Amino acid sequence: MFIHEAIKEAVDKKASIRRRKWSIFEWALMPTEPITGVGRHKSFCWNPTPDDLMADDWEVIE
Repeated sequence: MFIHEAIKEAVDKKASIRRRKWSIFEWALMPTEPITGVGRHKSFCWNPTPDDLMADDWEVIE
């Protein structure tokens, strides 16, 4: 799914999102104000690439 679809679903479910290719890193994003990282690699900042924003491989992680 696209990022805007994943964010909408994740907010409704209080879940995280990630790109399918990120699953090997056990890393996901929690859509909050501001977005924060969850899992082993926590981050307080995320700078999406154009590829991230146009990708259709986003998934919701509960």
